[in-house]
Amino acid sequence: MKAVILWIILSIFIGLSFNVNSKNVPIPKIKPNFHYLKSDQKLEVLCLATVMYFEALNDSETGKLAVAMTTINRTKSEYFPNSICLVAKEKRRNTCQYSWYCDSKKKRFFYDRNILDNDAPIEYNDMLKFATYIYLNYDYIRDPSKSALFFHHSAIKPRWKNMRHTASIGKHIYYTRRNLINI
Repeated sequence: MKAVILWIILSIFIGLSFNVNSKNVPIPKIKPNFHYLKSDQKLEVLCLATVMYFEALNDSETGKLAVAMTTINRTKSEYFPNSICLVAKEKRRNTCQYSWYCDSKKKRFFYDRNILDNDAPIEYNDMLKFATYIYLNYDYIRDPSKSALFFHHSAIKPRWKNMRHTASIGKHIYYTRRNLINI
């Protein structure tokens, strides 16, 4: 009950409105203020927004949320770095965990992103607002990926024997390790 009251107060305070999709996942329409974050938080949010931009630009809001939650889920897992930026840049077996990061033009975007850049694409600025909300409210958001640590585009067929399917959202398929129930 206290959580519901706190959520209502918080919603009024920061001006949230919700759109509930067919799977009953609340998707925020928000006006967060990125500029109030501490510098280390800004960097994490920029990294999250960049992951969302390159992995889920044309996805539904639920798809964007699932990509973001999967990225943050990794930071909570013992198997991955504890920073969103380090997760985004991680390579295993000489392969980027996020394929866009291996593309030198996109990688430059990731590093050279000026947080006050007025020339940023509108979609990136929208992603930045959504990423700010997700970053600040991760513990209170229902995760549409169902605690996934991995995802791939449905056109790709990886051989993930030790993975357990958790969700399919849009063109992405989500997984966690078979031996994990939750993070």
